[in-house]
Amino acid sequence: MKKSVLLLFIFLLTFKCIGQTSEKEKSNSAIENLTQYRQVFWDSLPQPVGWTNDYEGIFSVSEKEKLDNLIIDFEKETTIELAIVTID
Repeated sequence: MKKSVLLLFIFLLTFKCIGQTSEKEKSNSAIENLTQYRQVFWDSLPQPVGWTNDYEGIFSVSEKEKLDNLIIDFEKETTIELAIVTID
């Protein structure tokens, strides 16, 4: 009887440990995939060229210059920096 209880206890403990190990492996794999996705995303972003970054061609050259001047004046008055970015 004691052997049966001991074997049952060891059997249940083994399953508990196996279940926890696979969850950790799944979690580590998910974290690695997320980290890799984030790195690819950040590497694919275009480099900024000023305060107004119009990658979609929404603004004309004169509009970009006006926006840049407004942002520069705003920063001088408030010390708050901001940028305009258009992406699709």
